[in-house]
Amino acid sequence: MNRSLSLIKFEKYFRLLQSLSPEIVVLSLFEREGQCVWSSSDVQSEDGLKLESHSGELREKSPGNFRWQQLEGGETVFSLCLEDEVDDCPLNLIVLTRAGETWGGAAVNAIRERLAALGECICNERDLNMELESMADELSIRYEELNLVYQSDEHSTGLYHAKESLRLLVAECTGALAVGVAALLLPGKNISIYDFDERNASIGTPGLQATLKDEYYERVKTLEAAIVINSSQDAVRHRLTSGLPCKFLLSPVEGGNGNVIGMLAVINSERRRDFSNSDRNLLGVMSKKVTKIIQVNYDSLTGLENTHSFESSVTGLLAKSRSHGVKHAILNIDIDRIGVINDIGGREAGDAAICLVAESIEKTVRTEDSVARLSGDEFGVLLENCPLETAERLAGRISQEIALIDFSWEEFTHELSACIGVAAITVQSESVAAILSSVEVARNAAKERGKNRIQVYEQGDTDLQRRRDEMQWVGRIQTALRESRFQLYGQLIQGLDAHNDERHYEVLLRMLDEQGELVPPGEFLPAAEHYHLMTNIDRWVVQQTFDQMLSMAGGLQAFPCHLSVNLSGQSMSDEDFSDFVCEQLKRLGSYTNLVCFEVTESAAIANLDEAKHFMAKVKSLGCTFSLDDFGTGLSSFAYLRNLDVDYLKIDGSFVRKIDVDPVSEIMVSAINQVGHAMGLLTIAEYVENETISLKLCDIGVDFGQGYALEKPKPLQACLEDIVREKQVANG
Repeated sequence: MNRSLSLIKFEKYFRLLQSLSPEIVVLSLFEREGQCVWSSSDVQSEDGLKLESHSGELREKSPGNFRWQQLEGGETVFSLCLEDEVDDCPLNLIVLTRAGETWGGAAVNAIRERLAALGECICNERDLNMELESMADELSIRYEELNLVYQSDEHSTGLYHAKESLRLLVAECTGALAVGVAALLLPGKNISIYDFDERNASIGTPGLQATLKDEYYERVKTLEAAIVINSSQDAVRHRLTSGLPCKFLLSPVEGGNGNVIGMLAVINSERRRDFSNSDRNLLGVMSKKVTKIIQVNYDSLTGLENTHSFESSVTGLLAKSRSHGVKHAILNIDIDRIGVINDIGGREAGDAAICLVAESIEKTVRTEDSVARLSGDEFGVLLENCPLETAERLAGRISQEIALIDFSWEEFTHELSACIGVAAITVQSESVAAILSSVEVARNAAKERGKNRIQVYEQGDTDLQRRRDEMQWVGRIQTALRESRFQLYGQLIQGLDAHNDERHYEVLLRMLDEQGELVPPGEFLPAAEHYHLMTNIDRWVVQQTFDQMLSMAGGLQAFPCHLSVNLSGQSMSDEDFSDFVCEQLKRLGSYTNLVCFEVTESAAIANLDEAKHFMAKVKSLGCTFSLDDFGTGLSSFAYLRNLDVDYLKIDGSFVRKIDVDPVSEIMVSAINQVGHAMGLLTIAEYVENETISLKLCDIGVDFGQGYALEKPKPLQACLEDIVREKQVANG
């Protein structure tokens, strides 16, 4: 059956028809081939069997045809084939009337007119459903295009290692533009990234790659503009590719000063569609994203990776160590006495020395190693698949090569040297923060011993261990849990429609340090996630939240609002935790509908099967779920269909810019519309000013949350304020 028909509630049409013609006892709708789309009567009932037995001889294939027949028992069957401009398979409306009715010409015409009007309404609703489905599909397509842009934005913010960010962006170009090959060339950084669609593998020939690098890049660099070649008669294409049957779209990648430093290219076979202006514009946007990734992840002075990218690289190597047991190493290099060079020759002299050291390090390390400039005179090196002993020897060679640099500035000659810290990255490494802390501690210890020194961080070194332990959070968090030095805060989630006075509050967490001062969650939650303490924290939050609910004067029946409680991905994957939550919910009796559990999109997707199981188990007790940070993943809607949630919380990275960025406004509108189409209520985070709030109202978002509406405050105060307001309102 047509999906658009399945969405129609036919009962309302049957009731309308009976109000006009009470003698009608059964209404059925048949497709031309005899399949019953809907019937008001059970087909096994007496009336249903009568109508079914005569439906075949009364069904018409020509729209507009009307027939009727009196049965032996005195009942009458009327059939009308509906006019249908959309579907090649006309529908037949068939009704059965009770026995004993007399049918003159006027009465028959009245039935015909009513069936025709009813059929027109049904077809109109079906057509509207089809149009809405088409709009939803179109919105999904537009969303995917917009999300491609935002996904590349995410890559540029340091969530991935720099080269991995670029690789993902190139792969997204292949999928979004439906091409055989996508390529990124950045000759100055020795980066060449290719992504091939397996269905078009014949395009990826070595000759093509050489042509892109040697011919097309030079042409793009000269023109400083995009190039589109669709025609097989294009003389330039024929000359440069030896007649390869390909279509090309090439976009320049600019450096920080506007000069062309690379090229982003997509290639299709001759059989595929031509590249359009829309494709050209989208690839131009992606080229700008490449520029942004370079700016965010690479140092402008030396061209090396920067701290942002370096820390992402450390994250990647730590993951490899944990999954494969491979040993890696990290170096922290600090140039000695760079301040003296700055004092004598000025900043320009210092920059020149830094560039020479950067070049020396790059030449000394292996091809697979990553080099980054971490600060003014500080460098980092990641050594993949490298034991600590090998790393120490390589650090020695780097030190020797730096000492050999002949650096003169004006009339002064300067000796260059560096102190180097060395540390291991192994399966025993606790976290990225611990690794960076270890190598920095080793570097500082080397500097304390003088110039041109190397220090290896070893677990048995008590002095280095003491330095690193100063940075640890785990003990503080565990102590705070034991001593209940956490506090619940709340932030209003307010209905944006003037007629929506429903109150929701998101439950937030704050920690009290040893001196009783508040510690914001951004300082302790990352450590809790790294060290798998989130489940313990979530248990505390759930229990304390329910305790406060049960302690309110007047009991749960007078509880003034809904509460939204955040849960981590670690907790959703813990079967014991789901049992704990169910036991806690039973404390609320029949008022579990007051509780909404909030999970992030990334946590739900990362643990999809566990998340679905957790939601099903907990929702069976009557609570609801909200999906937080929605929209940040390229396949957000695909996953959304698999998650039984009630609220969609639009990611704040989109919301906070809708007052200045039209693309962000379109993104929020698209997510809101598709969310509503799926029957979900939408919430916008980061409502930071009135302009954003008004735009969200215009878009039709259901709820807003942010400082413009209300700042977080202790949860108990939130609840007391609402109770007080209600008491005042009730006199």
